[in-house]
Amino acid sequence: YVDIDLAVHLNMLDVNIWSKVNENDAEFRVIARAVIPDTGVIFKQRPATDAIAIFINLGSFQVFGIATDSKQSELLNDSRPILARPSSLSSSNEEKLLQVEFETNPLDKKSDYRVKVISQSLEIKYNAPTINKLAECFEPDTQRNLEGVKQVAYSTYTDVKHRSYILMKHNIEKIKVLDIDIDLQSSYFLLPENGIYKDGVAAICMDLGHLTLKRGTNEKIHGEKSFLSKAEKDMEDARELSYTRFKLKLEDIQLIYADRNESWEQARKEKSTRLHLIKPMELEMNVDKCIYNDDAVLPAWKIAGNVPNIELRLSDKRLFHIINHIQSIHFPESKTSIHDQPLIEAEATIAQSLLSNPEETYEKVESMTPVKKTLEQSEISTEDTENEQNDDEGQLTQLEARFILDK
Repeated sequence: YVDIDLAVHLNMLDVNIWSKVNENDAEFRVIARAVIPDTGVIFKQRPATDAIAIFINLGSFQVFGIATDSKQSELLNDSRPILARPSSLSSSNEEKLLQVEFETNPLDKKSDYRVKVISQSLEIKYNAPTINKLAECFEPDTQRNLEGVKQVAYSTYTDVKHRSYILMKHNIEKIKVLDIDIDLQSSYFLLPENGIYKDGVAAICMDLGHLTLKRGTNEKIHGEKSFLSKAEKDMEDARELSYTRFKLKLEDIQLIYADRNESWEQARKEKSTRLHLIKPMELEMNVDKCIYNDDAVLPAWKIAGNVPNIELRLSDKRLFHIINHIQSIHFPESKTSIHDQPLIEAEATIAQSLLSNPEETYEKVESMTPVKKTLEQSEISTEDTENEQNDDEGQLTQLEARFILDK
């Protein structure tokens, strides 16, 4: 029984960022625009099993930069450079640029959660005028003193625990099964000469590769543990089952440099040309996430995989071309250096006047709260805590990585 069945469809979603392009401008102008046509959202809820389902579909996606013609209307995109767009999307309405599905307690009962993401390829181009203006608009205020925020972040304390086999087995039985299926088609990033893309211009093409992420399975190999006792085997199995496993695969990662009037598009299709700085390679990894975040023995994350051969083809002439190419681009710069900014001093308070007379301060504080007694209790509590920590020492491992280099 579906209690709530809600569907929302937007023919066009237009997001604009307005700012003054120059200091002498009297009015704001659109410096970046994101256009998302044919957007749909579906929400369903089944109260019997406390289940929800969310479906999101994006028909297309385009990002435009600063207009080259200042006289053109802000509503038009004819003179605006395209920063991002689908690289290959069929005209069929059935194929969407992005499809996202999230469901809890699916009807097939094969998992507790289900996540599915399918994305088509995107072409992303760097445009220096637009990126520099966006960086200027969103530049953080260097006058703010973030020392207090840093101290709070550094003061995070994690309680490390050692778990018994019975407790681990009990927790394993309660693990929520996550069925994940992510398929992102190969998107690529273009860095043109001088930071402005034109036909025939030199460009560096970084292909991010085809990414797939799926849920793995827990494999128990008892043959390799025959020398262990039954209790040790049970503990090893419990530790292995305490991880949610994923399989990550990246295909056709490549790096191309195309000089003027050279086709980076053709080189990207042929997979192996003289324009390739790094030939297409494939990377497979097993990513394991521990269900505990405070265990003394089990790492929070475990990553294992094979690192493929990286074939790098680069001559000295081409190296100098790439260096000149990068130097020709005007990247965002901060207006003021952080080191030149004076530190913000704390405001003077009445408490500073009390420091000049410690005896008077102590008498006032002692009259409000028994400081001596509180300090004595704090010292006793600290000693007990140190003794407990010495009896149960442990170090929390955040990441354990193992990679094998192919010959």
